[in-house]
Amino acid sequence: MTPTTLHNPKLPTEQDIRIATETSRKLAKMISKGPSILRLKMAVKNGETLEIPTSMAHMILDMLEQTANGKAVTIIPFNTEMTTQQAADFLNVSRPFFIQLLEKNQIPFYKVGTHRRIHFKDVLNYKTTIDNKRRETLNALAKQAQELDMGY
Repeated sequence: MTPTTLHNPKLPTEQDIRIATETSRKLAKMISKGPSILRLKMAVKNGETLEIPTSMAHMILDMLEQTANGKAVTIIPFNTEMTTQQAADFLNVSRPFFIQLLEKNQIPFYKVGTHRRIHFKDVLNYKTTIDNKRRETLNALAKQAQELDMGY
């Protein structure tokens, strides 16, 4: 993974947004019919047909929907190795805060010389765990507010 894949995603143009909106609607309709393999015809000179698994079609649909909403999309392979800065950027925290997480053994890492390296899957697992804890806390607070008749 190059630094540009995490730091410089390209924002979609108006034409990209229009095409992504139209294509995502068509692809969602195709996926909803439930075939295990989708055949996509590419608009190329020789009219070649490409086959993709439906699971990949779901990922393409997700990317198209994000693009249709004007968002840049980045693909990170699950087993990617990250620097501390890349991982901190992904979690939207400062690098010093991220280093503290590593030192508290909240996220596994290893060293290459003096540099720490983290697997993306471990950063994603940490994010999922923290997000779940936040959701549970918010639900508990909402339930408590309802029990106390606070108008929520």
